[in-house]
Amino acid sequence: MPNFLVNTLFMMDYKHILPDTLNIDKVIAVGHDWGGLVSWYMALYQPHRVLAEASSCTPYWNTLPENSKLESFVKIYPILACQLYLVQDQAAQVFDANIEKIFRLVYSFKCIKSPPMTQGMEELIPNLKRCHIEEASHYLLWESPDKANSVLKQWFLQITS
Repeated sequence: MPNFLVNTLFMMDYKHILPDTLNIDKVIAVGHDWGGLVSWYMALYQPHRVLAEASSCTPYWNTLPENSKLESFVKIYPILACQLYLVQDQAAQVFDANIEKIFRLVYSFKCIKSPPMTQGMEELIPNLKRCHIEEASHYLLWESPDKANSVLKQWFLQITS
């Protein structure tokens, strides 16, 4: 099974490509889910290039060693146990054969509100601001786009004024 955490060298390269290609000195990194992990790492490894970072449905963790295995991570955060199935060889075939059922299942899934995975982030991240959209789940950008965009807009105005 592959290492769970993203390869640091890949992350280092990725963080340079977009700002350098577009000739941008500082970026506001915004990500959702696994894209949130990328934006957290941009802020962590290139703080001089990141004005601010926003992440939806992606807590910041600093407790796992770089070569953690997925099984170890799921022991800490059991809500992610489905990831153990997704990395198996037969998962792609099952998805292909049952795509409509799987999308219905995935999009009907509601995440636990205020998951424990985010506890303690205030101690790790200076100036952390949180927002919780009560009626939304992991898919908040589809379920509550107006509220999510309003929160982001207010935050952008605060950090750029």
